[in-house]
Amino acid sequence: MHLIGRGDSLPTKENDIINPRTKIGLDMAIIQKKIAEKKDKLKVEINSKILSQIKEYCAWANVDDLGFFIEESAQFVFSKDKKWKDHQRKSTGGSKD
Repeated sequence: MHLIGRGDSLPTKENDIINPRTKIGLDMAIIQKKIAEKKDKLKVEINSKILSQIKEYCAWANVDDLGFFIEESAQFVFSKDKKWKDHQRKSTGGSKD
């Protein structure tokens, strides 16, 4: 792996540095576009400052679907919340990850 030193340019999309642990480019957004599935409509009220940040993040990450952002954010929370995982295991009697 090439480390950036003085005088070196930052990695570009063609010459991206990859994190060896995750195999993900260091400059990639956490949320990536996926294939669309069956969707349900949802109407919500959200703090305007939070919505502004979400829109800014989506613009930065090239995500043009706010619903996709919400789905991916929820999946991230579900995957990281240990108490939720414990609850799921107890309620289903099995293993949920």
